[in-house]
Amino acid sequence: MTQSHPTSGHRWLIGVILTAVGLNIVAVVLHYLARGSDGLLRELIALLVLLIVCVAVYLGDSFSRWFLCAGLAIRGLTGLYLGLFVASGSVALYGLTTGVLHLLCAGILALVPSVGAYFASAGESANQRSSSSSS
Repeated sequence: MTQSHPTSGHRWLIGVILTAVGLNIVAVVLHYLARGSDGLLRELIALLVLLIVCVAVYLGDSFSRWFLCAGLAIRGLTGLYLGLFVASGSVALYGLTTGVLHLLCAGILALVPSVGAYFASAGESANQRSSSSSS
């Protein structure tokens, strides 16, 4: 069995973060184009929360990893539901596409061994820093 390398997990993580933030920015822009400023503040707050969680994930926080994973999975399932059962035409295609991409990102966070190795190494680094600073 091969050992997973944290550097590879870091690359996967950057891809997940860029995809999640990019999809959310597209959603904010489309929301503004479709509805104007009605509900835009809520969308911008959601984007800000996503950015904060993504920074925590990038820094190696394991709780934030699972929080982001759950959020991406929920958004993915919602997008698939929208695309399959609610919308039609280009909105359905958008829902299906974003749903699949969100679920793919959630799957990467949860299942790719090198991503797990990245978080394990980040946790070890944090433990070493805290033990050396308390000495």
